[in-house]
Formats: sequence, structure tokens, C-alpha cells
Amino acid sequence: MIGASAPQVLVVQQAVIASMSAAAVLLYVHWAKLRPAQVLSPLALLAIAVVLFWPTLTGSSTSVHRWLNLFGFRLYVAPVVLPLLLLLWHQALSRRPPLPALAILCALLVGMALLVQPDAAQATALAIASIPILGFSSCNLPVRLFLMALLLLAALAAWQTPDLLHPVPYVEGVFHAAGSFSPWALPAAVVAALLPVGALTWLARRQASAGIFGVALYFATLYLLAPLQTTPVPLLGFGAGPILGYFVMVAHIARHNPNAV
Repeated sequence: MIGASAPQVLVVQQAVIASMSAAAVLLYVHWAKLRPAQVLSPLALLAIAVVLFWPTLTGSSTSVHRWLNLFGFRLYVAPVVLPLLLLLWHQALSRRPPLPALAILCALLVGMALLVQPDAAQATALAIASIPILGFSSCNLPVRLFLMALLLLAALAAWQTPDLLHPVPYVEGVFHAAGSFSPWALPAAVVAALLPVGALTWLARRQASAGIFGVALYFATLYLLAPLQTTPVPLLGFGAGPILGYFVMVAHIARHNPNAV
């Protein structure tokens, strides 16, 4: 970020948010071990899906609606809620009996929100992440195929919608900035990007969880799309949203999988 001439206040903000999020998760995990895990209501999944529409309802008249403006602070909503939504969606689809109506409604809401914003990278990551979740769900085959087709169509439509945002060197272009900064910065950035994907994949195998593997695919897809500079690079490019979303997801996994930490 410094090499890409990012404002110093953003560098400090990034470090503070990451430190506070990590500390909050450690405290939450300690507190969670003292209490039995509670199964979230299916309504929580629906509420999280609705949150994605907030930028569209409260944004300006411009054609891009991805942020919430909170007291002068812009929060990128999609990466905050999508990792947790994937885990909750997996829980809803794995129930016996499953909740196909809720799953379809949530897929419609999320797909429409990402299309309207538009956010092709997040829509694509969501569609790919849903493959293992739908593949191991307890819904019947027609419902799974319908949901997969719905998310893929939303992603394809989002790519066809013009995106008027220009990439920022220390946000969407962080890998390019690292490559031009020094010979060791780009390999270090690639390794840093592989760490959360590898950790989630290992944990998904250990826990036999299609939901956690779906989250790993979500992050992997966003990293693979980074050369196109279409979206902030999770945990590397500047932005509070991806950091908060990652730690919220970690807290949920630790809460419902005691052996994960």
C-alpha cells in the first residue's frame, strides 16, 4: 500500500481493523467455549441476504452500489456477509428435512443484489463456492440444479453489466503493485493469498464440511480474478469489508466446530 502511494490514514485504518478483528475473534472463541453453540434461526440467513440490498437502497444515483456510508466511512458489504452466508446456506441445505424454499429465496435475493450493484467478481465467487454446498446438500436434484443455474446466470449477467469503477493500485491492483515494488513483494503477496485458502481447504477436509470448502473456493475465485482487477483482493487490497467478513466467518466456524481451533 505504501509502495502504491496509499494515503497513510488508510494504512493505519487497515492495521487497526485487522488487529481489532483478530482480538475480537480470540475473545469470542474463548467465550464460546464456555457456552454451548446455538443453531442460528433460518431467518438469520434470510436477514443476511437482505443486507446485501442496503447499498442499493441507500446509495447515490450512480450506477455502482456496493458500499454503505457510515459516518463518512464506506463499508464494502458483499465481502462482509458472503463468507458467513455460505456457511449458513450450507446449514440450511443440510437440514433434514431441508429448507428448499428458503434456499431458493436467498439465492434469488443474493443473485439479484450482486447483479444490481453490479459486482461480477463476487457473483462469480458465490456461484463457484455453491458447487460443493449444493453437491452435498439434502435437497433433491431439480432444486440443486435450479439453484446452480440461478447463481451462474446472475454471475454471467453481472459480467455483461458495465462496471464504471476504475481499478485502484492498492485495492484491485495490489498484485500488480507488489510486482512493481520489489522482486520479493509479488511472491510474498501470492504466498499470503494462498495461506487462507489452504487453511480453509485443510480445515474443510478435517471437518468434512462442504460449507467450509465452499468458503475456500469463494476466496480462491476472488484471488484468481485479481489479475482482471475487478474487485478488492481479499486481505491484501485495502478495505475493511474483506477483513471483517473473514473474521466473522472464522468466529462462526470456531463457534460451531470446537475442534477447528
